Amino acid sequence: MGETQRLQSYKNKILQCLIAIFIWKAISGNNHYVVREEALKGFFVENIAMDLGIDSKNLSEYGLWIATRTGMVQYFALNYNNGYLHPSERIDREKNVDGQRTVF
Repeated sequence: MGETQRLQSYKNKILQCLIAIFIWKAISGNNHYVVREEALKGFFVENIAMDLGIDSKNLSEYGLWIATRTGMVQYFALNYNNGYLHPSERIDREKNVDGQRTVF
């Protein structure tokens, strides 16, 4: 009987790990948005607050911010009053791809 209980215990632990991984992936996703190169500064891209399921009136309380690499241009801005994501700079594809032929 001890062997059967130990096997069942291992199965339960494996199942718990798989469920934890599944839940982690479900709640820690990435959102991707498509923005045309010709989009004007201030053009509405998406309502980030609605995508995240949070109240846009309290957006600043969540500590949400847009991360960019040091020395890079921050192409997007977030309006903390309404949750709208919009371009803060014109996106120049030719300048950003450094002569690469294929752009994804």
